[in-house]
Amino acid sequence: MTNIFLGIITFAVVVLTVVIIRVLRELKTDLAAIKEITEKTEESLVPLLQELQMTVKSVKIVTDNVGAVTEDVRVFSGSVREIGENVRQVSQLVEDFGRVSVLSVSGLKAGITTALGVLLKNLVKTKNIQ
Repeated sequence: MTNIFLGIITFAVVVLTVVIIRVLRELKTDLAAIKEITEKTEESLVPLLQELQMTVKSVKIVTDNVGAVTEDVRVFSGSVREIGENVRQVSQLVEDFGRVSVLSVSGLKAGITTALGVLLKNLVKTKNIQ
């Protein structure tokens, strides 16, 4: 009976050894495949990371340029605001001058009319006297 148990144990050890050898071979194949995939991935990631760094630098340059343009627009906007204020002031001055001119012309017209009236009356009186 011990021979049977020894035979079964020996058979089990042999089967276990064969299974372990097959598993180790599969693991070796899988590890080689994983290594190959890792190398290919690394090869494709290096150019991608370099391109990403260049893109980040480009975005930084564009951002800096946008900041400069924004400052220029702010200055331009302030200049336009000042020009608008100046135009408003000139318009107000022209309007005030127009009012003064109309009043001056009206006053001048009234003065000339009155002066001509007085002159004509005096001329008529002097002709009547002569």
